[in-house]
Amino acid sequence: MEIVEDDLKTKISHNCMDDFDMQSLMQIYGESANSFNGCLDFAGSEDFESFAGREISDINGNIYPSKECSFFMTFSKEYIYNNCSDSAQWIKGLEYWVPAVSEAFIENVDRNGKQYAIRDIASRALMRWYNMFAYDEKIFGYDLVNLPIAMLHNINVRDAMLISILDENQEWYDEKTLSEFAWCPHTPEVSRNLRHCLEAKFAQTNNKPDIKRAIFACKILKSMAIITRSIPKLSVQVYALLAYISWWFRLGEVKYYCDCALRIDPDCSMAKIVCGAFENGLEPAWIE
Repeated sequence: MEIVEDDLKTKISHNCMDDFDMQSLMQIYGESANSFNGCLDFAGSEDFESFAGREISDINGNIYPSKECSFFMTFSKEYIYNNCSDSAQWIKGLEYWVPAVSEAFIENVDRNGKQYAIRDIASRALMRWYNMFAYDEKIFGYDLVNLPIAMLHNINVRDAMLISILDENQEWYDEKTLSEFAWCPHTPEVSRNLRHCLEAKFAQTNNKPDIKRAIFACKILKSMAIITRSIPKLSVQVYALLAYISWWFRLGEVKYYCDCALRIDPDCSMAKIVCGAFENGLEPAWIE
């Protein structure tokens, strides 16, 4: 049996991605079992009942998750931290979907406009990113594909992801205001509030930031960079965000991440700003 591939790039953008329902998945894939990268790949109805929408750690190593399951499964930040590598089966499974999801996004842009398409794939993904760090919730596999696409086409998404790491106690932004920041047009007031937030955080000396939070964030971003490597431009803002967080929290490899971003896009403004700050020894006040 083979996986049903006809018109896949259209079907992959089906709303079951954000509103999981078994019937939609089975219409897309049917029952199948084939080999993928040397591992037996299961995508039958029983497997979807067992795995789709669950944490990947629940599998307990019984079988490798299929590429379908990797796409629709939830991941904890702890699992991603411990299993982020080029050879990880869940990473390979998500890599498989990047071209199809990218093509589906472009078609969505052609049909509905760019801003609609970006919000369509990433509005809930951004909130799951926020909730992962604010409330220790999980993120879906497809979020790790959709967020890099959204960051490439709307840097407000990238900046909102950064704020969610820096503003650890929600002093400046909560879930609602962060969503408004990402998706609403930037008025002078919105831009001013962001500047004041970053300036206050940069000058803060009384409380050290949550380093563990930043380390988890960097590992998740590294997984995104690996997953999207078949389309390098999708990783530009991922590397820029890695550079910024690594610089702010003094985690190392700042220049490396800047170089990764700038090799792909020499005009990446965040990477250039971070590179300049790093080379001139400029650091947040908490480090002193």
